[in-house]
Amino acid sequence: MRVYNPFQARVRKEVRILTTIRVRKRDRRAEDFDRSKIEKALRRAGASAETARDVARDIEEDLRTTNTATIREKAARLLRATDERAAREFETYRRDGRTREETRRAA
Repeated sequence: MRVYNPFQARVRKEVRILTTIRVRKRDRRAEDFDRSKIEKALRRAGASAETARDVARDIEEDLRTTNTATIREKAARLLRATDERAAREFETYRRDGRTREETRRAA
């Protein structure tokens, strides 16, 4: 018999929320990504149904998949716009939670 674990249920819900892709429209509205819209546009441009489906699927996968380097680069770029010093420290931040300067002082 499986025991209900509220923490596990909450984690599943958070994962589902985090996998929703939001798209910023030209008029600045945000809406959920809808793969069928890009498929439809590709079909109108002359792509076969299979090609449109494959391209749209690849686009969606690219939007869902990222890596830590990309996240760190974006975080540093956004931080640099408001706090250059903090951005430099963030860029040198290490996995152990210490900045390069803190690592030098400890040595």
